[in-house]
Amino acid sequence: MKDRVSDTGNCALSPTVFSSPVRAWPESDKNGNYEAWTFGTVWYDGRDDNVCLVYNSRKSHTGKDGGVYFRTKKDYGPLSVAIPVALSDEIYGKRAHCAGMCPNGDYLVIAVHHFDGLSDGDPYVYRSADRGKNWLNEGKLLINGVFRQTGELTSLFTTSKGRLLAFNRVSPSNDIEIAFSDDNGRSWKSSPLNKGSAPVPMEGSFVELSDGTVVCVIRGNFYTGDFTVKQDTYFTKSRDNGCTWSVPEKLNDIDASFNGVAMVYHDDVKAVEMIYGSRFVSDDGKGSIYRRIVDEKSFAQGKLGRELKIGSGSGDQNFGYFGACKSKNNVINVFFYDGNHEKTDIYNMVGRRPQ
Repeated sequence: MKDRVSDTGNCALSPTVFSSPVRAWPESDKNGNYEAWTFGTVWYDGRDDNVCLVYNSRKSHTGKDGGVYFRTKKDYGPLSVAIPVALSDEIYGKRAHCAGMCPNGDYLVIAVHHFDGLSDGDPYVYRSADRGKNWLNEGKLLINGVFRQTGELTSLFTTSKGRLLAFNRVSPSNDIEIAFSDDNGRSWKSSPLNKGSAPVPMEGSFVELSDGTVVCVIRGNFYTGDFTVKQDTYFTKSRDNGCTWSVPEKLNDIDASFNGVAMVYHDDVKAVEMIYGSRFVSDDGKGSIYRRIVDEKSFAQGKLGRELKIGSGSGDQNFGYFGACKSKNNVINVFFYDGNHEKTDIYNMVGRRPQ
């Protein structure tokens, strides 16, 4: 995909050049009209050299039918046939924004069981011990030994020390916590997040820097439908493997309105690459796709540098939720969804950063 603005000018930090977005699979291979929400559900498994994707499929934006599905692909290959993870039933709809691989190699999905299409609900743990072929419902998610409803539980992330992290907005209090597990997701504790002056944060994603600092970038707005006003994004840091977190600070010069941010760490140049969408309606009447790359020292200080627009998407609430991962071949796969209230498709971009 060709940049629409100039590059950073620093060849050592040249950003990834992505292909144009294409539908991840054909219409005939969809499980429902509305397939979406790939934020925090993309990871890479080096054992099989597989890019892994968990996503949600239903008849419409607010439908409670359908369920949660799993697919894989190689770097530049097609997506595999969908495997169901958690299917909706007569009582509960199912959705998931939190999925990944545990340190022991198990795949884990935390799916929310809810009474209607978008309500807060009950989090349940689904596990696969055979790399996604079969999934077992292990029951309700207990954090600090207590079961609570959740609004958004996003972005399963494994630190270099083998700890799982997940961002959680507790319902109905809207308290924010970072949940963590040291036993491959079989038990969980949490660290409360002092929101400070930030509004109610919705979703968070993680990246770890070379010194062990873990940074969580947070979508800072609660539900609102005014896409003509840009929304803020925040970040918080942990220097003790997720035990405690700094008060969230606003990130300047970023337009990730109504969206979370996918992040990839580049070891060779110690830099973070960010890929994200904005539902803010620009002059062309559409939303935008951005990516940027920044050295880790500047990133940890909230200094992000130039924002590069590389594409467009719908300017309403049915666009975005970017998820990304990098393979051992340094190939980055990005997924997002785009469409309208009745029909959306999941899209894929693939690229490799010049080295």
